[in-house]
Amino acid sequence: MCLGVAAAVHASDGYPIYGAHDLPGFLTLPDALGIWVALVGDELVGHVALRASAEPRTIVESAGRFLDLPLDALCVVTRLLVAPGARRLGVGVLLLDEAVGRARRLGLVPVLGVDEGSGAVAFYERCGWRRVEPVAVRVPSGEEIVQVVYVAPD
Repeated sequence: MCLGVAAAVHASDGYPIYGAHDLPGFLTLPDALGIWVALVGDELVGHVALRASAEPRTIVESAGRFLDLPLDALCVVTRLLVAPGARRLGVGVLLLDEAVGRARRLGLVPVLGVDEGSGAVAFYERCGWRRVEPVAVRVPSGEEIVQVVYVAPD
């Protein structure tokens, strides 16, 4: 079911930039601290995950410098997907709040990286996330993309 949401988001928004050729692999996170899905009725319409770190580590390194915290004090919100037909219903905010809440209960500071120029940038800023800086990230294919680093609001 998550695969359908991921495929629809990729077709609509081009996200994920990398990993679209292997959506099951993109969504499979054996090191996840938590994974949540959202339903509207009995239809799965959203997904988010929380990880202890990110590979490559560029995102957490940037956030750690900005916050003056060690990397093991941070965690990464990732794979936030909302089906195009379920947007503007608050699904993304609810998923994001769930992941942030889990991070805080674990005593961790949530951070994330979002593809520069994507519509997600405005979403995170509306949610009060603090912009740190854009960073170059080398993805598994060897391609380099630019992501903007954000830290959760206090």
